[in-house]
Amino acid sequence: MAHLEVSEIEVGQLVKLHNSYCAVVQDKYVSQNGGVILRVQTLRNVWRGFKAELIDTTVAPQGIYPATMEDVQAEIESHQAVIAKGLVEMLGEAVEYKRSIP
Repeated sequence: MAHLEVSEIEVGQLVKLHNSYCAVVQDKYVSQNGGVILRVQTLRNVWRGFKAELIDTTVAPQGIYPATMEDVQAEIESHQAVIAKGLVEMLGEAVEYKRSIP
């Protein structure tokens, strides 16, 4: 998949960041010298209860890709599977502990 040119990125657009997290571009700040900072909200931040974050596009200008609602749905499903597995393991340990107490 080809990366997005920073100049083409628009507020409201779904993107996938270089670290594979889906995000929505909430703001785009362009400095006088042409540098671009994006304020994005990622699914990861939503799950952690965090607000949007700033992305300095000069760090990895070729690290932003187009995303689709299907990409967002896949990330949500992956996260839900990780949570379900983690809860089963955590609660399984608690049940085993409780059974070991005389």
